[in-house]
Amino acid sequence: MLSCMELQTKFAKNEQSQRVNDMYYPEWMKKLGRVHREQGASIFVEVPLSRLEKTMERVKRHGIGVVNAISGYDSGRDIEVLYHFIHQGIVLTIKTRVKRGLSAVPSMIRLFPSAMLFEQENHEMLGLKFTGNLNMRPVLLGKASPKTPLRKKEIENEQGK
Repeated sequence: MLSCMELQTKFAKNEQSQRVNDMYYPEWMKKLGRVHREQGASIFVEVPLSRLEKTMERVKRHGIGVVNAISGYDSGRDIEVLYHFIHQGIVLTIKTRVKRGLSAVPSMIRLFPSAMLFEQENHEMLGLKFTGNLNMRPVLLGKASPKTPLRKKEIENEQGK
């Protein structure tokens, strides 16, 4: 049986934990898409490619004016594109998936001009096409460098065929 002091301490910790969680993740962030993970001051939300532009417009309406990074990962089946934002001490990451054959994502430079360089980098490293971004010239690799070095080999190689 817990003493009165232990109960008060346990209640206080639960109450404080709830306040921290409410502070970290505003409700509008949780409603952007499927919450993939919440960790510390970071929230990861996944949205289908078909809803990416609308989701980014909502992000912009909530006062986020800069995308801090765009990263990509070739899983072998599809390419994950991750948009990273920092807003009021919270790291918000919005993830979408692109089929390897398509590899086209709508450009976000009309909403977030800071996306320009990140889109160029992902185009160069993964072969992603950002529709609406007319500046896809190389920024990192030289002429002798391999094309799309972060792109995995064909799926057959991954399966050992």
